[in-house]
Amino acid sequence: MLRHMTSLHRVYAFYSRLGHKLNPDNAYVMTRMQFWRLLKDCQLHYQDYGLVDMDRWLGECCTLTVLSV
Repeated sequence: MLRHMTSLHRVYAFYSRLGHKLNPDNAYVMTRMQFWRLLKDCQLHYQDYGLVDMDRWLGECCTLTVLSV
């Protein structure tokens, strides 16, 4: 994973900037729409799970993280 951190950072930066104006802080948060675009572009929704399944999983994951804090 550490070997690919730079590439992963570039991918995240690209998709999190979609539809936003330039931010002077260069800090962006990826929305669900941007996340779906990433999944579609990588064709991950053609595997065993669809976009709805992945969205549910993300929602459960984030809910559990927020509740456990």
